[in-house]
Amino acid sequence: MYSREESILDAVFCRLEALLNDAGIKRGDRQDYAPFGLDAAYHLPDEDISLIIDVKESLFPYQVDKLASQFPALLMPRSQARLLVVASNASRSAIDKCAEYGINVLDEAGNGYFRLPRFYYHKFVAQKRMSSRSSPSSSIFSSKASRLIRSMLVSYPESCYQSDMADKTMVSRGYVSRIINKMIDAGYIRRVKERLYVVDPNRLLDDWAAAYRFDRHKRAHFAISSSEYSQGLQKFQQDMQNQNIRFAFTGWSAAYLRSPYGVPSSIVAYVDRLTPDMHFRSIHPVESKGNVMLLLPHDEGVFQFAQPGEFGECVADVQCYLDLKGLPGRASDQADVMREKRLAFEEVSDARR
Repeated sequence: MYSREESILDAVFCRLEALLNDAGIKRGDRQDYAPFGLDAAYHLPDEDISLIIDVKESLFPYQVDKLASQFPALLMPRSQARLLVVASNASRSAIDKCAEYGINVLDEAGNGYFRLPRFYYHKFVAQKRMSSRSSPSSSIFSSKASRLIRSMLVSYPESCYQSDMADKTMVSRGYVSRIINKMIDAGYIRRVKERLYVVDPNRLLDDWAAAYRFDRHKRAHFAISSSEYSQGLQKFQQDMQNQNIRFAFTGWSAAYLRSPYGVPSSIVAYVDRLTPDMHFRSIHPVESKGNVMLLLPHDEGVFQFAQPGEFGECVADVQCYLDLKGLPGRASDQADVMREKRLAFEEVSDARR
């Protein structure tokens, strides 16, 4: 295993052994090798069960589906060998999906699902988002630098030339060169014969989400009356067009149009301007808690790679995912569904590069 995987495994095992000890289950033996090509094994003598362990940096629903299809023999309720996924962090939706399949899972925060003959555990407590100011690579994830990340993830698994990045993202060539070098040093991308490849798109997106500051966008709240959500989107589109305002749906609205989950709580969109002299027909300003949120972006890069839709443009999937993570309530669950259905990055072998 890589040292990062070993670190995750050690941290999670401290929590696991504490949980088992509290339940009166005798501590087992850990082995740093396992069948099925997985990362480690842990035998529980009292239960006569071996936990076959897969280590991940982060865990999302699409990865759980893949594990369930790969290791059906480890999902049998009475099997003496059972799958355990340990992760640095696991989303709520991923843990719930593990419970559906009967996959044991535990992350560093103590969130997880476990079912043994004499032990049951199911817990999720949302963690506070790490501030970008505490990240050693914060400059990589600044609003301006994120244009490069957005471009690379939108085009993944295709490679790109550094010389093309300035034109695609509307930043200077010198700035592109500085950020690309930092991304290479951080292990996010690599250069092969003048072409740039994203090494691990999931890690890159995870770290971007951790550093992302949704609160940097200026917000204005409005209210709209409509009998159904799509009617509200249509009215919103007409108001924006009448005022000649460029907009792009994000958050609940973009997700509703691409991979809906649950009932959207509001219409959310970026706009290119917000001025007091705007007079709309269908949306009306409110001080707070309206059902329309207009976002004046901290950086106009959020509009890049937007795609046309039935009621107007929607931001790129990666941008929608980030914004959902920044919204309150069940938006985080919608973000996980969005990632599962729209951002399940295909793994690319070195041979294909």
